[in-house]
Amino acid sequence: MALVTITEIGKIPTLEILVADLEIADLEISRLYAAAADSEYLPAYERCWAIREAINAVPALTLPELQAKARAAEIALKLDAEAECDCAGSFVELSKSIIADVRAMGFAREEPILGAVSGVGR
Repeated sequence: MALVTITEIGKIPTLEILVADLEIADLEISRLYAAAADSEYLPAYERCWAIREAINAVPALTLPELQAKARAAEIALKLDAEAECDCAGSFVELSKSIIADVRAMGFAREEPILGAVSGVGR
């Protein structure tokens, strides 16, 4: 699976495209986690982290963008589940709260957006 790049779309990626990239990176990390050497796993993890930072830097201005950010937070929560601080206000607890609140309002997608953005997985 190839990641969407700025040159492929000709402009700065949207949150939806960044999250599709994050979903692909997350699949790669999952694939490499158990069997790969650090030399293979670490670049994939660093790519995933860079995408998360890019998503974090873009404000969500629409409901679809909010859905995308909620999905990114869900992936980040899965990857950071063993974070040292899980007290109130921590990344872990805030992420859980954001995901729950957005879903409770009926705005978050339950399914991955990967296929909806790039046609992958259809």
